Amino acid sequence: MGNAPSRSNRTRACLPGREVNAKETSGKGSTLRAANEVDAAGAELHTYYHPVIPPSLPRLRALERRIVLDAAEGRLDLTDETLDQARAAWRRARETVAANTTSGAVAALDKQLDAQEEALNAGNPDALGIQARRAIDLIRQMERLSYYTRLD
Repeated sequence: MGNAPSRSNRTRACLPGREVNAKETSGKGSTLRAANEVDAAGAELHTYYHPVIPPSLPRLRALERRIVLDAAEGRLDLTDETLDQARAAWRRARETVAANTTSGAVAALDKQLDAQEEALNAGNPDALGIQARRAIDLIRQMERLSYYTRLD
């Protein structure tokens, strides 16, 4: 118990299903990580203010940024769960995005998620970060579409 911080100091709420410990909020990248968590919390409010965009897309973008940050810090142990959450968010948004864009755009994001999985399995944080950044670019393009069909 000696150096262990209390539970209230050790964790705080962030994206559903994930707690952030004190080590994640200090040192290199802590500002970027904190900013991502704030943006991720804002994704939950997105439905109220921008109902024409599938709500899973902002969440997916925040998860991909978390993957970029984890890869940059070489923290691949956390990335597997985050990638699973990203795939789940994409499954929820995929049908709506597919109905409002080309099949090539949907296939491109599928490919990026598969490439991230390969990089993670190979233990290659550099490739993982590159693929996650490419996925973020695709997601931003998808967020700019006009959605006229059922949202996720």
